[in-house]
Amino acid sequence: MAAKPARLARNRHGTFTFRWIVPVPLRERVGARREIRVSLRTKDCRTARILALELNLELERLRATMSKDPTADLRHLLNPLTLKLPGGIEAEIQNDNDLRLFQSFLTQNGDLRDALMQAIRRGEDPGKAMAGLVQDLKQAASGAHRVARPTPVVDAIQQFVAATNAGSAAEVTRGTRSTPGEKLRTLTMLLDDLAAQGRDRKAVCVHEVTRSDVKGFVDRYAKRPSKAARVALADRKRAATSSEDTAAEPTKAELKTLNARTIKKALGHLQDFFVQALANDWIAINPIDEAFNRATAQYRVISSKEKKSNHYDLFDEAEIQGIFEPRRYLRNLNAADDFWVPLLALFSGARAGELVGLRVADIVLDAPSQLWVINITEDLNDSDGPKTQNSVRRIPIASALVELGFLKYAEKLRLAGAQALFPHRPMNKTRKNDPSKHLSRVYSNHLRDCDLKTAKKVFHSFRHTAITRMHVRGVPVGDAELIVGHASQDTELRLQAGRGAAGNRGNATHLDTYVDAAAFADNDKPLLLRLREHVDRCLTFGIDFAGLKEAAAIVQELTVLEGKQWKSGWHANSHKVAQTMTERVAGACGRPADADSPAPAEPGAARA
Repeated sequence: MAAKPARLARNRHGTFTFRWIVPVPLRERVGARREIRVSLRTKDCRTARILALELNLELERLRATMSKDPTADLRHLLNPLTLKLPGGIEAEIQNDNDLRLFQSFLTQNGDLRDALMQAIRRGEDPGKAMAGLVQDLKQAASGAHRVARPTPVVDAIQQFVAATNAGSAAEVTRGTRSTPGEKLRTLTMLLDDLAAQGRDRKAVCVHEVTRSDVKGFVDRYAKRPSKAARVALADRKRAATSSEDTAAEPTKAELKTLNARTIKKALGHLQDFFVQALANDWIAINPIDEAFNRATAQYRVISSKEKKSNHYDLFDEAEIQGIFEPRRYLRNLNAADDFWVPLLALFSGARAGELVGLRVADIVLDAPSQLWVINITEDLNDSDGPKTQNSVRRIPIASALVELGFLKYAEKLRLAGAQALFPHRPMNKTRKNDPSKHLSRVYSNHLRDCDLKTAKKVFHSFRHTAITRMHVRGVPVGDAELIVGHASQDTELRLQAGRGAAGNRGNATHLDTYVDAAAFADNDKPLLLRLREHVDRCLTFGIDFAGLKEAAAIVQELTVLEGKQWKSGWHANSHKVAQTMTERVAGACGRPADADSPAPAEPGAARA
């Protein structure tokens, strides 16, 4: 049975402390303290017992010594785990790792341990007893940081990123929009910062990177201008007509720094890197320790506050009718991907990254239900695509999309032998790293043309709109998650938040464990038929389908194979073509070409 030492307690954080009620005759000699409580700086029971037994032993020896020497001063007991030595040397035991290293050091240096124990027994400052051995302490401290596998940072970064990207055939570069790519970008910036501070970029090893190095990098990284600030500054330089304009005071937008959530993500990348470095024996002590976390706590606090308020607004019905007003929509978004992807997102709740990379083979006919579906698969060669395993799913194609001619467009490409659903977009480096970049840009311009461009209303608002409509209109949570690709827990919490209730993680876990909507047939009705009924019932918006159907036909006509290259839409400067196509759509709508307001759709117009 393990010995249970006296005076051992645990605080509310789970850390063990040593608590000594000072006898009344001795209280004047410890600064009138009634009790002395010192943290053992460990949550491990066995370590705490050993430390407490040693402290009790030394305490009893001290009490025996004090009975012979009434003048002994006990105030040094207030900090028994911190040693301040001459020459500016300070040995502070902050955690289990420090304690283990210091105990190992004392074990290997018996003269130091004897001097320390004798000093404590005499009631003296331990630092004085060890004054003649400072050089030995320096050598021992430097030896504690020796590592088994000294590795240059540049090599360690490549090994770390390769391990993060294990199982993927995709090449990871600094610009790749994926988790490995983001980690590589963060760690490369750390290496750049070390080089800027005078380190040899190729020779600096991981174990030579100190806490202050990493903290300095984070502070400098946090002061970097945001993307919006860089864009604003570039716009001002382009618009400048004189030297006075370029020398003007910077605007608020130009002074904006990185978002706290971006900084928090970088902190996570650094922590992951140094954890692996410790596991691989590249370092002996992790610079991302408790002191580092305290020093960077402000970024995490700000990030958590921003996350609570960071959400996208929904589109109301009038806004959706304005966005999809047929003539303006075709004028701004006449290429096939620009035209179809927002519509697909509106009637499925899918993400932009899941849609822009679709292949013709992903539009398939489901045999049991005889319904056409979008097959969102996990393609490890794509830097975008499904966000999680829950995102791999089959989405029933809404009747509204069938009516608009989406299946006719896909069939045309299939007959022409196209592989990609939007083959006119070449797979260059930019598209490979960020497939939805072009769509985000043109769609933002379209929203601006509709007077709807705000920070809270973006392409992702389609997803929020679809999910909210399904929840409000009573779609079961299990079915909704199958359509939009949410984990059940996440869906349940969002559902409760939409109802104004606090999230109940217990209920969500219960749902995640016991509900399998995909395995349940309602009156022998195929699953996908049930899901499409939800989509058709909930996702109705009063859009002018007659005009959009004509616009879709134009997009299909203008998506052609010329030689070996696909073309779609028309050039932005082709004003005559734009005017002709706008008049054609206006004729289908039954309105003059110069009328701007959308006409309401007839009831049931969205039904096939």
